[in-house]
Amino acid sequence: MCIRDRHESTKTHCTHGPACIKSQQEQERLANKKDHKTTRKRSCTHGMSTITKRMLAGSLLPVWDCIAPILQKTDFDGKSSSDLHISRVECADGQRLVGVELGCDLARPLIIKAIQDKATLD
Repeated sequence: MCIRDRHESTKTHCTHGPACIKSQQEQERLANKKDHKTTRKRSCTHGMSTITKRMLAGSLLPVWDCIAPILQKTDFDGKSSSDLHISRVECADGQRLVGVELGCDLARPLIIKAIQDKATLD
């Protein structure tokens, strides 16, 4: 397989190929679920050249106080850390963006609600 073919195949599949155990387990998990609308696909993304991400981009400083506290984590030891990931992406139309990745499904609605609440106050 040449490099170009490998790159094309990794746009939608992991580098493990059809024998990927994680992808097979995910297909089995989804097959066993009754309501497919509420299940989230967690297939393997190892080595993929294209990954879909959700992110906030643009002028984030005015809403930073809404984003940072929600992505703050505290360990059992009392150590504080952040789940904040700054990402640089290139869109399908060639546009390049820099922003905060909204990776956690639990944090995403909280951040959006906090930003909406702040917008109504201003």
